Amino acid sequence: MATSERRSAAARLAAHASWAQTTDRKARTRNATQASPVSLAYWVDRLRGEREYASEDDLHAAARNALSAEMSRRALAGADARKSRQAGRPGRAA
Repeated sequence: MATSERRSAAARLAAHASWAQTTDRKARTRNATQASPVSLAYWVDRLRGEREYASEDDLHAAARNALSAEMSRRALAGADARKSRQAGRPGRAA
């Protein structure tokens, strides 16, 4: 049986080989990017499913606010983790 280091090295090699053959990187990652909470499209889809908005402009404004709130939450979590590490306590992952 292969060691975990060997499996990791083989997976890394396969990933690099695969990306080397990819001609349109944006197309390859588009679905994952749009499904990510760091994407405006994610928040538009999520908010559209939760309630109705008076207009698409209102929906997009709310989605921008939701994205900003998510980024602020992540920034605060990161700051808390750094502060914990500086104090000698392990921080929790965000």
